[in-house]
Amino acid sequence: MPLFELETVQLGDVEGQGYAFTRRTVFGKAFQGIIFLEDEERLEDLKEQDELLYNGTVYHQRRSREPRKAEESFPVEITSVTSTGMGERIAFEAVEHP
Repeated sequence: MPLFELETVQLGDVEGQGYAFTRRTVFGKAFQGIIFLEDEERLEDLKEQDELLYNGTVYHQRRSREPRKAEESFPVEITSVTSTGMGERIAFEAVEHP
């Protein structure tokens, strides 16, 4: 069973299935995540933009319990795009650390 479940989220003005999560870095917490899109034309529009707004589910990991889930919004940039059977998989990370 996967740790995180796909939710309906928004990247820029495009809706898809995905999630974001927190991870620890030397600078504190950082946000990163993935989203799956089926529309390749919309993907090209997203890749041309330097900064996008992520709006959707964020999983906050905790040491002793299940991750806490919250709805949040923050600016992100695309780090990679991979073709999969579910569509195009876009990996992103937050532009600013919280």
